[in-house]
Amino acid sequence: MARSAAAAVRLDAVAAAKRVHRELDLKERVTEGGGLIDIFEVIGDLGIPLVFKPLNSALGLCLPAPLRGIMVTTRRGLHIQRFTAAHELGHVILEHAGSVDRVILERAPQPEDDRRDLQEVAADAFCR
Repeated sequence: MARSAAAAVRLDAVAAAKRVHRELDLKERVTEGGGLIDIFEVIGDLGIPLVFKPLNSALGLCLPAPLRGIMVTTRRGLHIQRFTAAHELGHVILEHAGSVDRVILERAPQPEDDRRDLQEVAADAFCR
């Protein structure tokens, strides 16, 4: 049986996340950091500009190459900021077109993934 488009982009995103983990030796950081990854530090280590602003209409956004950057709202709690930053990093690493993310979708498996924007499916898979 052929993979769905959503399943294929999810697999690609997970592979990309594993490459970033290996390149930055994140396994050691997770061990030293009590099981956590500082996503803001990772973004900085990758040389990707990260800006925090009090955005009213978005949780975060990703600027595509050649500008390449991430913006995260300060109007949400730290846990939402971290997730948003990881999601936007997924867009950058996967070389997606720019994105403006206004809501966090339910994170449970969604049978209707093939009806979702595949870039969003991939960015969600990257940061899981």
